[in-house]
Amino acid sequence: MCDYFTWTGDHQSALGMADRIRKLATDRGDLDARNNVDRQTGTALRYLGELAEARRHLERMISRYVPPVTRSDIARFQLDPRSAARGTLANVTWLQGHPDKAVAMAQRQLEEARASQHALALCNAIVHTTCPIALWTGDLAAAERLLVGIEAHVAEHAMSIWSAMSRCLRAEWLLQSGDPSGLAMLRGALDELLVVGFRMRCPFYIGVYAAGLGDHGDVDAGQTAIGEAVALSASTGEIWCMPELLRIKAVLLGKESANRTVKTAEALYFQSLDLARHQGALSWELRAATALAEHWAQSGQSERVGGLLAPIYRRFGEGLTTRDLVKARALLDTLGDAGKGSKSAARQARRDGHTHPNS
Repeated sequence: MCDYFTWTGDHQSALGMADRIRKLATDRGDLDARNNVDRQTGTALRYLGELAEARRHLERMISRYVPPVTRSDIARFQLDPRSAARGTLANVTWLQGHPDKAVAMAQRQLEEARASQHALALCNAIVHTTCPIALWTGDLAAAERLLVGIEAHVAEHAMSIWSAMSRCLRAEWLLQSGDPSGLAMLRGALDELLVVGFRMRCPFYIGVYAAGLGDHGDVDAGQTAIGEAVALSASTGEIWCMPELLRIKAVLLGKESANRTVKTAEALYFQSLDLARHQGALSWELRAATALAEHWAQSGQSERVGGLLAPIYRRFGEGLTTRDLVKARALLDTLGDAGKGSKSAARQARRDGHTHPNS
């Protein structure tokens, strides 16, 4: 039931069910179930945007877990619980602003899944962890290798839901590669998932679809889609991606020229920044700040860029060659001479990037 609520996007109910499992496991002295429920709790908290608390549960589960010799845990819990927890933790780690650590953790989960020779474990490792993180960091070559493998895997095992989820990733890869054919693929895969009630991660992928529509010239359709994404995120409580959805909504509004929409877009950027800070999602905060900086540059306010973007950039102690950080640094360099010390802020950001720990 706990996993069912997770798949259908009802993460508050999943969290409540995890609490019931914990009480039963404690009362009955079932150490395996008590350890595993930290994974389920951490997963629910991750999707609810409570990243620090999710991390605490996941790290505790991983540190305490001792797999049985016969691996009966896989039969009981569907997956290797520790490996699944590591995958969720890798997602949290990227969101919190540690791209390199997230990639390494995701790779370890993938190696464990391959070693287990368990069909579902491999799906979980690639579709929920390694491929999304590769796409978030902009490593399209790695994402392509993973997609080729998982597409063959889900076809071999006739896994229809995992097939639809893998097509969401393939569509995102196409869109990042500049191929508009990803739009129809993504909408079709989403509709397939939603019609059977599988809503986990759908708000995020609808946001990807909305951004793709805007990038390929259909701003009105993009605004309709982002409205759908925000509404689904809010109604299910799956708000881990809400800062990114608000950023996409602001970008779409910014494509209109009316003064009213420009001001509304700026307000949305600040909402995205505030929510990202509240969640501790530094990677979303960087994306929102970079997009707002571009918005200011286009509206003749380049002098504001350094004061916003450079301090956020400096909080990253790793991942400086990943896509979002490269983009932010390039923007600081390009707009650095616009005024108010932005160029020196950019230089300081590059000097400090390897030494400043993430807040």
